[in-house]
Amino acid sequence: MDILEKEIQKILIEWDPLGDDKWEIKDLDNYKIEAMDISSDLYIMNINSEKSCIRLVRNTISQAFDIDVPTEEAEKYGKTIWKIFSKNKKIKK
Repeated sequence: MDILEKEIQKILIEWDPLGDDKWEIKDLDNYKIEAMDISSDLYIMNINSEKSCIRLVRNTISQAFDIDVPTEEAEKYGKTIWKIFSKNKKIKK
């Protein structure tokens, strides 16, 4: 895992979108796969706005776990991920 993926994973662990249902997911691995998916999609899809990042985070988590992610939660954590990503993206240039 690269630095961005680790930071996103920390955010997802803090958020814990599955709550108590996480114990039903055998291969959850502390949201590692979802963090990797979000990180790679940020680059692959060339995400260039906070709004697009929030949408990506919400869609990724919703699809991964077949849940309806509340908009306010997606916004809160998506904004945090966007800040880290945009800072990381500037460093890589």
